[in-house]
Amino acid sequence: LMNHNRAEILEMMLTEDKTEQKILEQGIETRADEINEIFENLSALDTDTLNQRQLKELKIDLDAYRVTRNEQIVLIEEGKIEEARQMAAGVQDIRFNTIRDLAYALADKATLEVDNQLVLDEKQATTSTIIFIIFGLAALALSIIIIILLNKTIAKPLDVITKIASSIASGDLSLELKAANRKDEIGLVLIHI
Repeated sequence: LMNHNRAEILEMMLTEDKTEQKILEQGIETRADEINEIFENLSALDTDTLNQRQLKELKIDLDAYRVTRNEQIVLIEEGKIEEARQMAAGVQDIRFNTIRDLAYALADKATLEVDNQLVLDEKQATTSTIIFIIFGLAALALSIIIIILLNKTIAKPLDVITKIASSIASGDLSLELKAANRKDEIGLVLIHI
C-alpha cells in the first residue's frame, strides 16, 4: 500500500491536470485509511510487548511520513514540484526505508513465531495420533481377551452340553458329567442333564 502511495505522489508530480491530481490524492487517502485499519487490527491481535513497542514506533514514523506527504501534496497543488521532489528524495525516502525495515522486522518475527507454532502443532498432532493408536490397540487387545474368556466360559460348555444332549438323544446314557465346579446357569444345566 505504501509503495502504491509513493507511486501516486510521483504521478501527481508528473501530471499538471488538477482533476487527476485530486483523484490520485483521494486514492492516497483511501490507502492511508486501509493502513490505519491494518494497524488497529495488528495492535488488537498481537499482545507481545516487543511487537507493541515496534508497532508504536512504526505508527510514529508512519504519522511523520503522512504529515510530510501532506506537505508534498500541498506543494504539488501549488505547482512547487521541485520542492516536492526534494522532499520525496530526502526525508520521505529515509522515513519510507525506516518504515519498510520495521515492517520487515515485524513480518520476520511473525513468520518465525508461526513456524515455531507449526512445529509445536505438528508435535501435538503426532502425540495425539500415537495416543489414539495406543488406545485403539489396547481396546482391540481387551476385546480379544473378552472374546477368549467368553468362549471359554460360555461357548465351550454349551458345546459340551450340545454333545451330551445329542448322545442322550441317540440313546447313549453312559456319559459321565462334571458339573460340580460350575455354580452358574451352565452348571445347573449340566446337573439337570
